[in-house]
Amino acid sequence: MRTTAAAFMAPSKPSHGRNSRFQHSTRPLTHPRPIPLFLPHHRLLLPPYLLLLLLVLLTPSSPLLNGSQSLGVPLALAAPFRVTDAYKPVCGGLPANPPRKRLEEVERPKDVGPAVPGPLEVAQEIQGFTFPLWRAGRGLLQWRDVTIPCGAAILLDMPEVRVGKLKIKGWLKVLDSPKLPHIRVKARFILVMGRLTAGSASRQLSSRLTVTLHPNTGYSGGRKPYMLRKVPPADRGNPRDLGHKAFAVVGGQVDLHGMPGGADTPSWVRLAATAAAGQRQLVVEGDVTAWQPGFTVAVAATSTDFNEAESREIESVTLVSPTTSRITLTSPLSHTHEGTSVPDGFGGTIDIRAEVAMLDRRIVIQGTDEPAPHQYDGGHFMVYMTPTPQTIEGVQFRGLGHQGTLGRYPLHFHVCGLPADASQPHVVRKNAIVHTKQRCMVIHATSNMSIEDNVTYETKGHCFLVEEGSETGNVFRRNLGMSVRQVERVIPPDTSDPYGFHTDKQPSVFWLATPFNSFFGNVAAGSDNSGFWLEANPTMRGLSRLLPAIGNKRPDRFNWGEYVGNVAHSSLFGFRTYPHGSQSRFPNYNGTITYLKDSLFYRNKAGILFVNTERIVVENGAFVENAYGMDISRNGGVTVKGCRFVGTLPSTCTAKARSALRSSSISSSRTSSARGSSIGSTSLASSSIANKSNQILATAAAAAASPLTPPPTPSSVPTKAPPQSGSLPAWQTP
Repeated sequence: MRTTAAAFMAPSKPSHGRNSRFQHSTRPLTHPRPIPLFLPHHRLLLPPYLLLLLLVLLTPSSPLLNGSQSLGVPLALAAPFRVTDAYKPVCGGLPANPPRKRLEEVERPKDVGPAVPGPLEVAQEIQGFTFPLWRAGRGLLQWRDVTIPCGAAILLDMPEVRVGKLKIKGWLKVLDSPKLPHIRVKARFILVMGRLTAGSASRQLSSRLTVTLHPNTGYSGGRKPYMLRKVPPADRGNPRDLGHKAFAVVGGQVDLHGMPGGADTPSWVRLAATAAAGQRQLVVEGDVTAWQPGFTVAVAATSTDFNEAESREIESVTLVSPTTSRITLTSPLSHTHEGTSVPDGFGGTIDIRAEVAMLDRRIVIQGTDEPAPHQYDGGHFMVYMTPTPQTIEGVQFRGLGHQGTLGRYPLHFHVCGLPADASQPHVVRKNAIVHTKQRCMVIHATSNMSIEDNVTYETKGHCFLVEEGSETGNVFRRNLGMSVRQVERVIPPDTSDPYGFHTDKQPSVFWLATPFNSFFGNVAAGSDNSGFWLEANPTMRGLSRLLPAIGNKRPDRFNWGEYVGNVAHSSLFGFRTYPHGSQSRFPNYNGTITYLKDSLFYRNKAGILFVNTERIVVENGAFVENAYGMDISRNGGVTVKGCRFVGTLPSTCTAKARSALRSSSISSSRTSSARGSSIGSTSLASSSIANKSNQILATAAAAAASPLTPPPTPSSVPTKAPPQSGSLPAWQTP
């Protein structure tokens, strides 16, 4: 008899064939022995009412099957909290060096057809995700809890699965076959303690996988969270609430690859020509023929009003030249989006072309819409206290986040510390986070991550968020966030944090509790408040205050990482350090000069707002049509070098912004009179709306207004970079 996946599912109904004879199945000894519906020795058929009673007793919520089970061996969560107190794979390690079995040898439903042959590394022989009598999640077994135990390797080979709690201790791999173009998983809770894979880095998933998180409704209509109970006696049985409608990785590993067209498909590009309101074509840079008809693209605003960003469905894509593509939309644009550079008044140009993002992915993780009072609960994805490296590539996170609830975000790395393997950091790449209910991606007490080429659209609250101040060495590269809006319901403030007044009512695309991370080529394309907001406290926030070696440090005095080539537009503030700023000016506070290089700030109310910020060099930046180019307040040693300020206003500027410019223009006196600031070799053009003569102001007089000696030239100033993977910065105390 072939051993099927039923042998690895627990708790579940016993296997039996069409002749109604009970067949014994192999199951771990830790699980209760099944009660057969058809008694094998006496051949007695149970009365219908007893069958119904047994079905009730065998439900996941039944006391009969609710015995405590081991969910891993984390260390006690006792103060002082340690990042090393982390969950590990529940089976003692992830599956490795397994035997192989060809996919076509695996029995699967007849309507699926044979799979595409190919090698597959598994923990043991692959088994189909199929019950002998009913398929998992269908018929009488739908919404039952399913466990894939240690040592099992299951192939998800069904078009639709409905389960209550899906607990993965072994290995679950998603079938990629043209015979099964779309797999749908509907679950109330997914817990990964082993391994979950879909696609690979070299072969992205070509079929579609949609995971929908459903509410776990209690008898009174409330929502029942999943409580993670930990094993060691030191825990005293204290549960950890992972919430409801949750996709949680606790000690395990996800390896997800769902980028359409392959890993080289661009997630976003820029316009190559202006797209006027009313037209249906976008001419963009690069080859985007992998963006298929039916996909959705979002075009960022290029005016002062970020609400002019809009999304449309693709009708067709044509490669015009090796460096240019034409996208035809199913409906015309409502607003004009610039696709050319503007002259800077000094013989050069500044690139303010609109960003265009592709929002579809082969893998979708989404929540369900619910009526009041649960309309703010969209589900969430969390990597919980797990240093095991995760790879999340080509996934769309749609409608996720529990608005007003702490720790419930679309993509959340929660207290994972440093990666278990210094050579393999967590990788979050080319994902799309859209229409969220609360935030986008939150990094909490997790370091040395790689976050690159992700796009977000129509989100609420802070988008990319570095949470408490202990997060270091994370690299953000070419991420794009557009249309970030304020929330209706805020997270209750942390009463133990004297500085915890920040709120998602003032959202930013990138919100940073520490400057010691690096940002290369990121774009903040419109928000209700800020593009980049560094809000570094004089103390750590939250759990980070309990971390040894760093918990007592001051994030506002940390070194900065590298900030190169970032863009912020169509927001209230482009970049701000309000209210505590950054005071790394003293030698015993890592007093290295910080460089904000090659940045572009356009059509914001203020390009940069520096408050309480020291030893910063803004170099080779461009400030275009902001109400304020730079607002420098209560600072010392801020140097602006080689920057261009262009203040003319085209007709795309709204009347509200023009009014703001009349009352508060960019001027040499405003910048140079800031206390403790200097301007060296800086060009200012069109410094107010009333003065459009593109004059070059005398920078020598401006520099003379500074009481401080300008910092050394870049060649003589060391630039402090974030730590390499596997290391922590050498924090210095006074």
